[in-house]
Formats: sequence, structure tokens, C-alpha cells
Amino acid sequence: MLLSMQTIRFSHHRGRRRVPVLDAFDLAIAHHEHIALLGESGSGKSTILGLASGLLVPDSGTVTLAGCDLGALSVGARANLRLNVVGHIHQDFRLFDKLTAEENVAFVLRLRGVAAAEALQRARKALAQVEL
Repeated sequence: MLLSMQTIRFSHHRGRRRVPVLDAFDLAIAHHEHIALLGESGSGKSTILGLASGLLVPDSGTVTLAGCDLGALSVGARANLRLNVVGHIHQDFRLFDKLTAEENVAFVLRLRGVAAAEALQRARKALAQVEL
């Protein structure tokens, strides 16, 4: 199983107020399986993605990604898992304003240890494939 979310409970906290988002949520995604998360604004889609990638931590329940129990990992270990296992693009893109599109794409490759020249070459190729 690539991703398993078992009995997930998660709430946002607005000051002292707790806003429940997920209550006993379960999800299982096998390797090479494709899914779509559909729902109205505020229904929990982004929260599910945040939990699945380790950006968010559930109030209770277990999230297992690529065989790793995310609850047992440090913040740094979860970041490393995202860097090497998960492709995560935020709704607001979170790009570096001072960098070009090519440099933004190359940035993650550099974090993964790819040499600067090769990272820029691969970034150019990837952007060309999506006609940017």
C-alpha cells in the first residue's frame, strides 16, 4: 500500500475554538492507483493532502506513506520523505518571487543533490513539456 490513512481525526484550531474537519476518516491507495479528491470548498480535500504528505499531523489515527508511519517521524524526516517520495504543489504554488520559473523548478532538484547545470537543464526540459 502506498498510502494508508486509518481512523483519522483532525481539527483546525481558531483561537480557543476547535473546528472538526475529519472524523474517523479512512483511505487506502495502492501503488500505481490514481484517485481524485472531489468536494466543495472547505470539505477537507487540502487537509487530506496535508495529512497524507506529513505537512499536517492528525489529532488521532495513523498515516502510513511508502511504508513509513508519519506519526513516528520527526518534522525533518517528514520533509525528507516529501522531497524524495511525494510531489506536492500547493494551491497557491508557493513559488519564490525572485526566481524565474526555471529556477523554481531547479530548486527542488538542487535540494536533492543534482548539480546546478543539470538541474537547470532538466528544469528547462520539464517546462518545455508543459509548454512554459
